Amino acid sequence: MEEQVKTSYGFKVLDERKDTTGNILQAIVEDVFETNIMDPKRLRQNVDARRMFGMALRSMEKPYTFARIGRYLKKDHATILHYMKTSEDILQTDVDFKNKYQEVKERFTVDLKKLNLIKGGIEEQSHRGDVLRLKEYIKNLKEEITSLKDNANTDVAILQGKINRRNTELKKYNVRYSGLYKTINDRTKAGTEDLIQRKLNTLFNGVYSEVIDCY
Repeated sequence: MEEQVKTSYGFKVLDERKDTTGNILQAIVEDVFETNIMDPKRLRQNVDARRMFGMALRSMEKPYTFARIGRYLKKDHATILHYMKTSEDILQTDVDFKNKYQEVKERFTVDLKKLNLIKGGIEEQSHRGDVLRLKEYIKNLKEEITSLKDNANTDVAILQGKINRRNTELKKYNVRYSGLYKTINDRTKAGTEDLIQRKLNTLFNGVYSEVIDCY
């Protein structure tokens, strides 16, 4: 069964301690020098490959620190600093190293552009997703606002109906009968309203069956 090759943004991951850029560069350098830059043997091609790995990372628009390159190569700060100090002299005197450096740099530049395009596409898709989610959120808010308005209109209509009924009741109220209202309200026991009304009708019928001078 073949071991599954790990990738990052479509590029092979050779070393999980390194970021995508570091893995891209490692693949290129090892291909050009036909060696493993993590091989601890101090063969010339191994040392030159590590030196070129550090040179390329230091020449980037945002250069990697010596400490970070050292962690990637499992070398101390002094070793990486030595690689960088001797690299210029080697470029001037070693044609083969210079040619390899140009090849590494060109391929590295091309792959970094591919990486940026891929990242840009992923970010754009992410932004599109954010926009769609925001649109859906706004749509839901509008629907909620409409629902609240409808409910508010219904509540207002109910309240207005209550106000109208109260106004109708108030129009029937006569200040002259306030004493009667109070007596009825204070003296009438719950559940006896119909009985009291019948007795009042009987009383009024008796009172107004004869002419009363005071009226």
